[in-house]
Formats: sequence, structure tokens, C-alpha cells
Amino acid sequence: MLEEIEETTLEELNVEFFEFLQLNKNVISIKLSKDIFDEESIPSYSSLLAVSNLYGYFVAGTSKGYIINITFIVF
Repeated sequence: MLEEIEETTLEELNVEFFEFLQLNKNVISIKLSKDIFDEESIPSYSSLLAVSNLYGYFVAGTSKGYIINITFIVF
């Protein structure tokens, strides 16, 4: 049985600990700061990130729901 998740509105923030590197069809690399992401608390079979290059957005799973945002092309 799934636990019910409360709807939460989060404030938009610019953060230094998350960045996309070479987001394209061939290579996807995402850098997370070790003090933010605790590998021990997430099961190894978890899939917590989905990225759409076609539509320009990403969805990241959290312990309380998910975050959705758009990606930007940086020149």
C-alpha cells in the first residue's frame, strides 16, 4: 500500500550542488554534492531522475515526492 504524499509548494532556488554536464543523446552525467546526496539512504535499484532533451525538462525523485523543472541551453 502506498503512503499518501502531501502536496507541497517549494520556493525556487539557484543551487551550486547540482549541474548538468553534456546533456545529449550520447552522454548524460549529473553531478551531485556528496554532502547533499546520501547514497546509503537510497536503494541501489532506485531511478530518481528522468530527463527529456526533446521537451527540455527534468524530473527528480525525492523522499517526499518529485521536483520538475526545465533545462536551459548554456553557451
